[in-house]
Amino acid sequence: MSAVADKVSYEELKRLLQNRDVSVFDVREPCETEEGMIPSAINIPVGKINEAFIRDSGTFKGLYGVDMPHKEDNIVVYCRSGMRGQTALYSLRRLGYTKSRNYTGGYTEWKSKAKKL
Repeated sequence: MSAVADKVSYEELKRLLQNRDVSVFDVREPCETEEGMIPSAINIPVGKINEAFIRDSGTFKGLYGVDMPHKEDNIVVYCRSGMRGQTALYSLRRLGYTKSRNYTGGYTEWKSKAKKL
């Protein structure tokens, strides 16, 4: 059993973003991000998650423009509606990122709820 829940809600993700206590990764394909992304998210397609997170930190920063998260940092992955996010979560957990979670509502929910504000 994991020490951290596998899922994060819209409200919790919003709080983590406001507190700047999370690294967010959009695991959709680059063409899908044209409709928008969650603020501060970095796009790493699900098929490249393993490759990205086994790199050294300098290479990671050079490729993605942000510091590579530490294994104990809060990480949230998301896709359109949760399935690819779950795959990315599994990969990150296998690599030792124990505080990684999936925003199962995905960009679909984020966009819908953000419009209502």
